[in-house]
Amino acid sequence: MAFEAAVLAVEALEREVNHGGFVSFFDTASGFTPIIVEALHAIGASTAAALTAEAIRAAQGDDALLEDCDQRYFDEVGDLSEELFAFIRAHADRIQI
Repeated sequence: MAFEAAVLAVEALEREVNHGGFVSFFDTASGFTPIIVEALHAIGASTAAALTAEAIRAAQGDDALLEDCDQRYFDEVGDLSEELFAFIRAHADRIQI
C-alpha cells in the first residue's frame, strides 16, 4: 500500500465516522474499505484497526453491532490525528500529496 493511500484512507475514516458513523464511511468512502485496516495498522492505530475490522463485518447486516462500533469508536479511539501526523512525519520523504 502506498503511503499516500494510507493517509487518505485514515483521513476519510476520521472524517466520515465522526460525521455519520461507520455507515457514512462505507457509503461515502467505500473505495478505502479494502485498505483501511492495513492503513490503521501502518500508522500504529491497532485499536482502531480491530474496531474497524469488526465494523466491516457488522456492515454485512448487523445494524445493532455497527451502531455499537460507532459508539466504541468515539469512546475508545476518538481522534487519530496524533498517530496520523506521526506517520506523515516519519514517512515525509515518501509521501507525495
